[in-house]
Amino acid sequence: MTALVEFAGLGRTFGSGPQAVVAIHDAMGAIEQDDRIALVGRSGSGKSTLLWLVAGLDTPTHGTISWPALGRPKGDPFLVGTVFQVPSLVPTLTAVENVALPLLLHGVAERDAFATADAALERIDLAAVARQLPDELSGGQAQRVAVARVLATRPRLLLADEPTGRIDRHAAREVLDALRATADEVGAGLVVASHDPLVYDTLPQRWTISDGRVAVTGALR
Repeated sequence: MTALVEFAGLGRTFGSGPQAVVAIHDAMGAIEQDDRIALVGRSGSGKSTLLWLVAGLDTPTHGTISWPALGRPKGDPFLVGTVFQVPSLVPTLTAVENVALPLLLHGVAERDAFATADAALERIDLAAVARQLPDELSGGQAQRVAVARVLATRPRLLLADEPTGRIDRHAAREVLDALRATADEVGAGLVVASHDPLVYDTLPQRWTISDGRVAVTGALR
């Protein structure tokens, strides 16, 4: 099976000289389309930096990274879908318009884009808020709309950065179930960065990161 992502000696340093901060130290690993990985580590351990490198949204300081089955993603949401840790909805668009936006920007017909967006919202029990603006949503609802926006593009690789950090346990379970179900349905790899035990219990593989050093544990069950 051709890997979605491969990296070796991967490093990312911010700044230079005595003030330089090494966020990732010589990481090595690969992600396959059937991988379901919990990226475990404390806040500030380098989880977000590693996800950005894997998504092709940042450039490593040293080492190599490639996407054998994807080409270079360059932010293409149909190749790599990313759920960011901070709210990322466009405030002037309704929930369904936010979900449909990446589809419309990539040339999907309006009727098809909104049908797909409605289905993605319904999948994580948000059909009732489809026509509401972001400031009319709770924090948990807004985060789940951001997840629905990624699910709608059916990417080859799904990355999520602390997707359960701002929502209650019931909503968190729904989000994780939706991420895993979508990855299974479309044959996408899945990596969820988190320090939430619920994530560890949901995903069968674990990568542990501490002070920018990544340990690949492999399958836990």
